[in-house]
Amino acid sequence: MYGRTLLLVQAELHESYPMQPGSKLTVDNLNGSVEISGWDQSTLDVSATRYAETQPLLDAQKIDIAVGSGGAVIRALPPWSAAPLESSS
Repeated sequence: MYGRTLLLVQAELHESYPMQPGSKLTVDNLNGSVEISGWDQSTLDVSATRYAETQPLLDAQKIDIAVGSGGAVIRALPPWSAAPLESSS
């Protein structure tokens, strides 16, 4: 595919969750960059952008966010992955 320009489709995610100070954050990412910043709020703000070559491939990619009393787990799920985590409130 020499000289071919790859066109991508994308989807953005922006969500906020209340968090207690000292909560644990776990991130499981397959590809791409991750930026984590601290701030003086009791809130976890998640912003993510997913990219794929086609809309069906993009739709098959998921970002699973499970928030419970012990913290939060954020996972990038590829199309072949297991079912999403359930919140443990």
